[in-house]
Amino acid sequence: MNENEDEIDLKSLFITVTKGKWIILAFAIASLGVAALYLSKTAEIFESNALLQVEEKKQGLSSLGDISELFDDNSGLGLESEIEVLKSRSILFPLIEQLNLDIDARVDRSFWASRGQEKLKIEQLEVPESLVSKELMLTMLSAKKYQLSYQGEVLLTSEIGLLATDKKKEIKIFVADIQAKKQTQFIVQKLHKLDVYNNIIKTLSISPKSKKGNIIELKLKGSDKQKNVAILNSIVNIYLKKNVEQLSEEAVKSLEFLKKQAPKLKQNLTAAESNFNLFQLKNESVNLTIETQSVLKQTVEIGKAIFELSLKEVALKKKYKAQHPNLQVLTSKKQKLLEQKQKIDKKIGHLPKTQKEILSLKRNLDIASLLYTEMLNRIQELRLVQASTIGNIRVLDYAVVPYKKIAPKEKLILVISLLLGVILGLVFIFIRHALYRGIEDIKLIEDKTHINVYASLLNSDNASKDEVLFNISPNDLTIEALRSLRTNLHFSMLDVDNNIIVITGPSPSVGKSFVSSNLAYILAETDKNVLLIDADMRKGHMHKTLKQEQGNGLSEMIINPDLEHTVKSISNNLSFISCGNYPPNPSELLLHKNFSQILKTLSEKYDIIIIDTPPMLAVTDATIIGNLSGLSLAVLKYGHHHMQEITTMLKRCEQGNVSIKGFIFNMVEQKATKYGGYGYYQYNYDTKAKKSKWSKVKRYLGF
Repeated sequence: MNENEDEIDLKSLFITVTKGKWIILAFAIASLGVAALYLSKTAEIFESNALLQVEEKKQGLSSLGDISELFDDNSGLGLESEIEVLKSRSILFPLIEQLNLDIDARVDRSFWASRGQEKLKIEQLEVPESLVSKELMLTMLSAKKYQLSYQGEVLLTSEIGLLATDKKKEIKIFVADIQAKKQTQFIVQKLHKLDVYNNIIKTLSISPKSKKGNIIELKLKGSDKQKNVAILNSIVNIYLKKNVEQLSEEAVKSLEFLKKQAPKLKQNLTAAESNFNLFQLKNESVNLTIETQSVLKQTVEIGKAIFELSLKEVALKKKYKAQHPNLQVLTSKKQKLLEQKQKIDKKIGHLPKTQKEILSLKRNLDIASLLYTEMLNRIQELRLVQASTIGNIRVLDYAVVPYKKIAPKEKLILVISLLLGVILGLVFIFIRHALYRGIEDIKLIEDKTHINVYASLLNSDNASKDEVLFNISPNDLTIEALRSLRTNLHFSMLDVDNNIIVITGPSPSVGKSFVSSNLAYILAETDKNVLLIDADMRKGHMHKTLKQEQGNGLSEMIINPDLEHTVKSISNNLSFISCGNYPPNPSELLLHKNFSQILKTLSEKYDIIIIDTPPMLAVTDATIIGNLSGLSLAVLKYGHHHMQEITTMLKRCEQGNVSIKGFIFNMVEQKATKYGGYGYYQYNYDTKAKKSKWSKVKRYLGF
C-alpha cells in the first residue's frame, strides 16, 4: 500500500467518525448517565490516619545485672514485627469488644415508613451460637418499648435503657437509645468476631512512613468517618497499653523470682547469725587473726561471684543448649572459681581448729548477709522499675475527622466515563461500518446489475434541507455533476415514449428529493419549460425546500383537476406541484384515471416533467408512476445499500413492468471519487470561484 492509499484510508476513517458523531454523542451521554447513577448510589469513602514512633527498647532492668536475663523475651523487635502486632487479634479483638463492632444494627429499608433518619444504639448484645450472624428483627412498639424477634418468633420485649434477657437466659440486649417512629423495624445482628476482624484488616493499612525511619503510619478507609477515627485511636491506645504491660512484665517476673528466693536467703542469714553468736558465747568472743581475715575476704568474694554466675547460668540454660559457646565460657569461669575456693578451703584446713571454725561461721554469715542485702536492694529497684515503666511507643498523631473524601472521585470518574463512552461509540460505528457497510464501488453496481451509473454526486458541504443547492452554490461540484447528468439525459430521452422522468430509490433518505429539485433547476436554466412534481403523498416535503404551500397539490388535483390553481410557478422556466394534503389512500389515487390523464395533459404543456416518488421498496406508488413515465432513474446512497437491496428493487420494478434506465450515485465521499487504477476527478472550473485556505483543508480531509 502506498502513501496515497494510506492517506485515503485516514480520510475514510475520519469521514466514518464524522458521520457517526451522533452515535458517539449518544454513547458518551449514556456513559455519563451510568457514571452519574453509580456516583449517586456509591457511598463516600473517607480516610483517617495516625502516626506512631517506635523507639529503641529501654533497658529498664539493666541495673539488676543478670537477673533480667532469666526473663528476656527478645521483645526488642523491628518495625515489621510491631506492624504484625498492631494487626494481631490481641489488639483488634479488644477493640471490637470496646466499640461493639460485632453488633450491627440498621433500619429495614423495605419498611415503607423508613425515612433514612432512624437511629438505634445497642451497647450490649449476647446471643447463643445458633443465632450468631442471623438477622434479628427489632420493632418499635411505642416511644420506649421494643420487641426482638427472629423469623416471626418473639424472643423478648423490653424498654430502652434496661438490660433485657429472654426466658432461657440465652439472649441479653441493652438498647441505650432509639430514634424512630412506632412500628419502625431494625435488623440486628451479632457478628462473628473473626468476620469483623477480617473486615477491619481489609480496610486497615499499616506501614512504615519511610524505609529507614522508625515511624509507623496507620490508615483506615470507610464511609463512616467518625467510626474510622474511633477505631484508629482505640487501636493506638490498646497498643500503647499492651506495650507498657509487655515491658513491665519483665520486671514483674524478676520481682516474683526474687521474692521466692528472699525467704530462703533470710533463713540462711538467720541460721548463720545464730551459729556465729553461739560459737562466740562458747568461746568468749574469739577474734580472727589478720591472716584469717584476709582468707575470709577472699572466700566471701568468691562465694558472691559463684552465686552471680549461677544466676547467669540459669538464664543462659533457658536460651541455649549446653554446647553453646556462651554457656561453655560461663561454665569454665565457674569451674575456675570453684577451684580457687577449693584451694582456699585447703588453706583453711591448715588453720588452728578455733580459727578454722570461726572463719567458717564468719564466712557463712558474711555471704548470707551480703546476698540477702543485695536481694533486698534489687527487689526495691524492681518495684521502682515496675512503677515507672513507660513504653517505647510514642504517639505522634492521633486520628482526626477528615473533611475531604478520597472516593469516589467524581471528576475523574466522569472524565473516564466520557472517554469510555466515546471509545465505545467509536468501536460501535467501526464495527457497524465493517459489518453493515453498503456498496461504495460504482463499477460493482454496474457489473452486477448491467445498468449504468449516470452520475456520481459528491456529498456537498453547502447542501441544506431548507434551500435548494442550486440557489445557494450554482457552481458546487455536486451541481456540476448534475449538469453532466443533464447531458446524459438529453441523449437518453431521444428514444423514450414521453418526456416524464421518474426519480425513485430503494429506501428513504437516499436524496431523491435533493436530486429531483436541483435537476429541475438545472434543466430549467437551458430554457426548457420544466415541471417538478412531488408525488410522495405520504411524507412529501419538497414544498418546504421550495418555500411553497403544501395544500392544493397533487392529491387535490387528482380528485378535482385544476391545473391553473395547482401548478405553482417557481421561476421563469420552472413550475411545481406539491404533494398536497396527505390522503388516506395515496395508491388508489395514483391508480385513478384522472392521474394518467393529468400527466398526459402536463406532458404536452411542458418540455420535461420530473416526478419525485416514494421509495420503491416501501410502497407501490413508485411502480404505478413508473408505468406512466418515459424514463425512470433510481437514486442510490453511497455506502448505504447492499447488493441484495438493489437487486430486490430491480426485481420489484420488473414485476411492475418498470425499467430502471440508470442509477444516480448520491452523497459520494471525496475518497471514493476514484477507484481501480483510474478515477473520476471532480474540478471546480469557474473563473469567479475563489479557493480559501479553509476549503483546501476541507478538501484534504475529504469533505
